Amino acid sequence: MHAEEIRGRAVVSVAQAEKLGAIDDLLVDVREHHVAGFLLQGGLFRGGPSVAWSDVRTIGSDAVMVDDRSAAAGPGNNPRLADLRGRKVVTDTGDLAGTLDSLEFDPASGAITNYIVAGTGGGLFQTAPRFVLPSSAVKAVGDNLITVNGKVIDFQRAP
Repeated sequence: MHAEEIRGRAVVSVAQAEKLGAIDDLLVDVREHHVAGFLLQGGLFRGGPSVAWSDVRTIGSDAVMVDDRSAAAGPGNNPRLADLRGRKVVTDTGDLAGTLDSLEFDPASGAITNYIVAGTGGGLFQTAPRFVLPSSAVKAVGDNLITVNGKVIDFQRAP
């Protein structure tokens, strides 16, 4: 599932039959390459409550189901996908591959399957190429950079 597909989807408690909010962003565990939870739409500075992945019962086509309203807690400690977007992606061979744009995850397990990288290039009337980068190719995620296996990026650039 692409990250953008879940944005705006309702989060519903089964026990109270009530909508707790709508998903604004994903919270990402960058070490484990896993969706840590969902940030719900909230106040003035997008600091709404969050729902931990462990509280998610199912992800349906129209709503994310949780057992109880208590699943909507504080904002959580993991970075938001929005905070990771735009980080430069650099290969372990020293080449700039582009910037992180989005991600894809398995809705059953929460495992991040791929990161989407906007490559370098493009221009005024052209968009930069995009690469699908398997999460296994990511070596590290820092405050400003993401390092990846250069062989994977090179392979995807091949015609």
